[in-house]
Amino acid sequence: MRRQFDQFGAYALELITLTAGQTLPALGSSNISSSNTASSNTASSNTVSSRRPHRLCLLTADFTRLSNASLAALVQSLVDQGVVYFVCWGPGCAQAHDLIEDLTLLIEGVEAQHAMIMVTSHANDTLAEAILFLLTEAWPDRAYQQSTEAMLAVTLDQPEAAQQIAVAMAEPEHFIAKYSQ
Repeated sequence: MRRQFDQFGAYALELITLTAGQTLPALGSSNISSSNTASSNTASSNTVSSRRPHRLCLLTADFTRLSNASLAALVQSLVDQGVVYFVCWGPGCAQAHDLIEDLTLLIEGVEAQHAMIMVTSHANDTLAEAILFLLTEAWPDRAYQQSTEAMLAVTLDQPEAAQQIAVAMAEPEHFIAKYSQ
């Protein structure tokens, strides 16, 4: 089932570009389509289902250059801030998918019986196809559907990807019309 973007007109769209050594900033809930950088990390001990708003996240990186520990720290921070769906794109994203899936199962614990954090990898897709998937196909688990209010893209050392994502987020309806044919 293809979702029409107008159902997400109220969604906040946020793009965060990180470089090596930077940590994830606290995520906002307002419409943001510009790049953000930060040097602080926020975490929460609440359960995933109690954090709001929940978010869908496009995570782009050259995962072959990212250590498992660095990826684990980023994923933990994203989950702590309400990410309930990861769309992974970039070299090594299939292996990153497996690691993220394992990590989220550990993070969710008993809660996984009632709600699941979703993870997809897009190793054979272009970045445009991965963005289109985020905008039109990514659906959170039923337990998170009512509380999912934002789409987030996080790029790690990928300025070209960040630029393409920023264009897509600035005019998502135009992007969908252009690439869904």
